[in-house]
Formats: sequence, C-alpha cells, structure tokens
Amino acid sequence: MNKQLILLQKKIALKKLPSIIHDNDLCYFLSKDYSSYLRLNGIIPDNCKVLNLAGKFNRQIARLRIPYLDLFARLNKQYNSLEWWCSHIASKQSSSTPLQLNITYLFCAKNIINDFINSHNQKRIIFIADSQALIDSIANIGKQNNIEVFLSRRKVYKLIKVFSLVVTYISRVAFFILKSYYYRRFAPLCIKPEFCKFPEKKKIILRSWVTQVTLDKKGVFKDRNFGTLADWLKSKGYEAMILPMFFNLDISAKDMRSLIKNQNIHFIIQEYYLKSIDYIRAIYMAWKQIKIPLNNISLESTNLTLLFREIQFQEGFGVGALSAYLSYPLLKRFKDMGFEIDRFYYPFENNLPEKPFILGCKKYFPDSEVIGYQHTAWHKNQLGQFLGTEEAKFHPIADKIICSGPIYLDILKNAGFPPPKN
Repeated sequence: MNKQLILLQKKIALKKLPSIIHDNDLCYFLSKDYSSYLRLNGIIPDNCKVLNLAGKFNRQIARLRIPYLDLFARLNKQYNSLEWWCSHIASKQSSSTPLQLNITYLFCAKNIINDFINSHNQKRIIFIADSQALIDSIANIGKQNNIEVFLSRRKVYKLIKVFSLVVTYISRVAFFILKSYYYRRFAPLCIKPEFCKFPEKKKIILRSWVTQVTLDKKGVFKDRNFGTLADWLKSKGYEAMILPMFFNLDISAKDMRSLIKNQNIHFIIQEYYLKSIDYIRAIYMAWKQIKIPLNNISLESTNLTLLFREIQFQEGFGVGALSAYLSYPLLKRFKDMGFEIDRFYYPFENNLPEKPFILGCKKYFPDSEVIGYQHTAWHKNQLGQFLGTEEAKFHPIADKIICSGPIYLDILKNAGFPPPKN
C-alpha cells in the first residue's frame, strides 16, 4: 500500500477521527487548543493516540528565528507603505495572529513527513489543524513527495468562506462606524485643549493607554505607562498633554470622558479634530490592505503564501487596525491647524498601534523628537519585538528609546535596534 497523508480540520476530526484512525497510524495535533487535544484522545479507540509536537515545536521555532526575521525584513522593505504598517502581518506579533504559529507548524509537519517517507513501518499519517491554509500547505508538501493525500473538506468550502468573509467585513466596518460615532458624541463632554494658549511653553504629547484602573472613582488620573512624568514636565515649565488610547474599559465612554474632564492635565480627544473623511479613508486603507499582492513568499524553499494570504483575509477590515490608522490623519489635522509640538512620547512595544503614529509624527512634525519608552519585557519567541538584518533603516522606530533598566540597552541592541536609538 502506498503511503497516505490524511488531513483534517479540527472540527471535522472531533466528529470523524474515531472512525478514521488505525492503531498503527501516526496522528499529530497542530493546534494550541489543549482541551480539544485531550478530547480527541478521549474519543478514539484505546489502542490509538493523538500526538502533540512536544519538543519538536520549540526546536523548530528556535531554528527558524533568524530566517523568519530576515524574511520579514525583506517583506517590510518590499511592501513599505502606510497600509502595510497598519496590518498585523507587518507587526509580526504572535499574540495578534497565528501566522508565526502556523509557519512553525508547517516546518514541523515537513520534518515529520520526511521521517515518515523513510519509515518502513508507517503507512499512514494524520495531521489535525485549525488553519485550512496550513492543511493545504501540508497537502502540497505531501504531493511533492508522491504521497497519496486525502483532504476532508466540504465541496462548497470556498463559496462558504467567501460569503463568510464578506459578512465579516461588513460587520466590522459597521461596528467601526458605530463605535466612532459613539465616541464623537461624547467628545464635547471633555475640555478641548488650547494648543496655543501658552506660546512660550514647549508642548509635549504623551500617548498613553487608558484602562479601567487608570482613572479611579475620585477622578484621579494614574498613568499606567509614564507615572508622574506629565506632572514633572509641567513643573519644569512644559505644557504636557495626554493623547489617550482607550483599552479594556468596563465603563461607558460618557463616564470616562466625564472623569477626564476633571483632570488637572489636558487630554486630547481625537474626535474633536478628526473629520468624516478621515474615517472613510481608514476604511479605504483597509481595502488596500487586502489588495496587497502577497505572492511567492517562501522560507527555505517552503512556500508560505497560503499562510500569509489566510491571515491577510482573516484580518481584513479589523477594527483594531482601522482605529490605529486614525492617529495618522489626527497628526495631519494638528499640522493643518498650525499646532506646534516639540516632542512626542509613547509606550514602546513595537506593535501595530505605534507604526501609523510614528509615520504621522515623521511626516507632519519632522523636526519634533519622537521618544519611545520601553516598559514591557522582551520575550525571545515574540518576534514582533525583534528586527531582521538592516530592517531598522526603514522600520518605523522612535528617534530615541528610553529603557526601563540598563540591561535593556543590550537586549534592544541584540533585538536589532541600532545603538543610537537606545
């Protein structure tokens, strides 16, 4: 019997695996859904077993580290544009998309298939995965090695997928519009700062996250990123203002803005300045994102195009990316109104919301200093926090990065950020 490769979507495996698997099959689970992994092992015959990747995954992610970063350095240079930097793909953050996860799974599967080909005992191998693009990519590897491939997929899968995406995109755009309208309604509850009230003072904008615990019930503002920096700057004669990024709030926008109104420091509510056309341009930017021609992407001669395209379409018109884009036209509005801003501070994590903000600062306030404050840990396998070879030359980065401790000077340097920026 020829060697066979059976590929199952996780949902299908939960229904059909007990009737498919044999006691001498190799069966691997390519997902981080541990509860489903346990469930699968609980429903199959006692003499069968679903395997996880165990140490294979960690070894593969470590081996791919530098090639992966250099691949993204090439892609970031190739697609360098506002719409590209507003995408989750460009940020490389594994917490935002499963792209890095699926690429690692693919290389693990490729190694397992190579061992399978050379085995005289094993006749069938089964892979179970969440991602259809991962399944199709593994199928291509199997076919290239003359393995008989069986795919369990509904005949109308593509039609259903396209319809589902269209509905998802419409829902996301509608939610973005409603959310924007909701925030614009309550913007007048806050005092609008007068940028030119003290022309002799240097003006500094602190872009900071505002969460549930940032403003207490007594109305006292506690900056989770910069602590008392705003008060210190004010004591030194600067005019400091907070440009808030609202996150994980359990109170209404109305209540939040009422609290902000009572602070002894100005908050810049972007809805005061943005115009309707800016929201339309955000949606158009999202349309341009899904039109980026991600083709012929490969790593070590393994084609990754399907994995990239899947994430590109899944993330299309994401509310997070649409909202992040708005910082770019906001800075244009400041410039058009004649505002003068001497310095920008922001919490540096090298994630998506920073990219359009930095690009806007560089374009509309080229003489103003952009300073990032590194306030989070740098994790070895979170490759969104690292740059590939020569990538720092075009990647949106602050003019200066303030570290939370001396050890991070070397950590950021080893992560690809040039010493002058630390």
